[in-house]
Amino acid sequence: MRPGDQHDAIGRGGKWLVLDLSSRMGPACAGQTDPACSSRRGDRWFCRAETSGWKPIARTTAGGCGDVQRVERAFPSALCATLEPLSR
Repeated sequence: MRPGDQHDAIGRGGKWLVLDLSSRMGPACAGQTDPACSSRRGDRWFCRAETSGWKPIARTTAGGCGDVQRVERAFPSALCATLEPLSR
């Protein structure tokens, strides 16, 4: 993660993790109110726990389980069924 990035672990169940990341986009700003300074791009990462740590298995901005369960059918619907799409 880079300085200014934000993250939110929105779901975790045993060996599964859902993580929303938001990265600042546009010019570097030092507390200015210019709308370009608050531009963000969001991504949702789905991960599986392995002995070496969390392994990313899918990334999306879509809501629901479709994208992650196409890659990993065992990913629990309880962690993704009600997820809303991320705004870009």
